[in-house]
Amino acid sequence: MGARALFIRGRSLVNRALKGHRLEITKAPRPLPRKIWMFWAQGLEAAPETVQLCVATWQRHHPDWEVVLSTEDTLGDYLDRNRYPETMSLNHLANMLRIHLLRDHGGVWVDATSYCTRPLDHWLLPMMKAGFFAYAWPTPGRIMANWFMASEQGGALITRLTDELERYWQGRSTASDYFWFHYTFEWLVRTDRHFRKLWSAVPQLSPDGAHAIIAARRAGKSRSRPPFWRNGGSRQGPPEPGSGHRAGHHRAGAPRKETPHLQESRRFCPLRHILSLIFKV
Repeated sequence: MGARALFIRGRSLVNRALKGHRLEITKAPRPLPRKIWMFWAQGLEAAPETVQLCVATWQRHHPDWEVVLSTEDTLGDYLDRNRYPETMSLNHLANMLRIHLLRDHGGVWVDATSYCTRPLDHWLLPMMKAGFFAYAWPTPGRIMANWFMASEQGGALITRLTDELERYWQGRSTASDYFWFHYTFEWLVRTDRHFRKLWSAVPQLSPDGAHAIIAARRAGKSRSRPPFWRNGGSRQGPPEPGSGHRAGHHRAGAPRKETPHLQESRRFCPLRHILSLIFKV
């Protein structure tokens, strides 16, 4: 059976599996470098046990992938820190790090507090038909999630996003909002026709499946060991892709008490962010 016949057969099987989830694979997936990028400022040895366990799951499920954990000491190998204000937090630097890594090297970015339950080879490649993937609408008010992203090297979407985020920090000493990354992404979708076309070609997969385990824990359904020690998980909503969830972090569907800065963000940040993009305030 030829390569084209294999692809058509594989596409048929994937589309059948995704039939009830409004997803369809219409193009062959783009090449994806087999690299997994993470960041923990203090390094793995000084990281909390939860982070060490999470990183180990990515290594265990991807023996033939290169898993790279960047640290504060190695930031300069991938990012020119002189381009950003000295007071810029590591959180914001990590946001810039991930897009530069994906643009310059390609591969997969995953936050170090994410627990892997399934190899990427089992689900991600069919999602790469546009050369980029990120979960869509993780919570009301945010069009995408940036804790898990995948991109081909030098892809059109990741390159445009990198350029816009670099422009965002020009002449700026602080971020206008904690979710500046997400709101800038949405700004591009709303105002840049080409970027909107690129994003619309990405399969719109909700992270609800990946969030289900931590949501169950927060809801009190798991009272024994923390659920990020278990493999598998709920299949509520779209098929759970296996990228797990961020251990100890809130995920959609779980009850929580909002902090003041989150309440403020939901009420005022989109307009304030738009003004900050226009007037650099």
